[in-house]
Amino acid sequence: MKAADEPKTFGDDDGFTELDRAFVLQLWDDARTARLSDLYYGNRIRTLSRISFWSEILIAATATGSGIAGLAVWQHDIGQWLWAIIAAAAALLAIAKPLMNLDRQLTACTKQQQVYRSILSSLKYLAFDIEQATEIKTEHRDRYRRNREMLMKAENDDENAPSASLVSRLYDKVNQEMPAASLWVPVPASAQPVPAE
Repeated sequence: MKAADEPKTFGDDDGFTELDRAFVLQLWDDARTARLSDLYYGNRIRTLSRISFWSEILIAATATGSGIAGLAVWQHDIGQWLWAIIAAAAALLAIAKPLMNLDRQLTACTKQQQVYRSILSSLKYLAFDIEQATEIKTEHRDRYRRNREMLMKAENDDENAPSASLVSRLYDKVNQEMPAASLWVPVPASAQPVPAE
């Protein structure tokens, strides 16, 4: 019986070596890294979109002429006091919002997510092609090298200080979505049992 974190193996893998197995394991490690980053940037996009949306709502609601300031609820002492606080917060937000560069951050996060999704998809197809070919060809190594270069470039463009707690939660999600036991990895010919005569 295999441990839960051991990759599974399928079929007749007579053409594979220990180096091939290590190659495929690294390929899957990179694929899981790409999935983690895809999830991370998806989360960042949702968070930034919410901040942008509610900032715009607050600024618009407190703008002169919005009509909200004239509602009866704001005419009493507590209401006037609350309205003053809300209006001050909106004024500060209107000043700070351009400095936060939400649109630039959203664009950067969207670009990163697209790059990681592309890498993930490409690596999954590459693993499938290797499994079907029952050997690792020069073309496979070249495709992996290109994907690895794209991954390294994307990692260089990542945010400087990702949330450790978010990354930890997303790491667990990747392990649920892509458990090592579900990923094809070849068994080298030297590790296969010799059939009894």
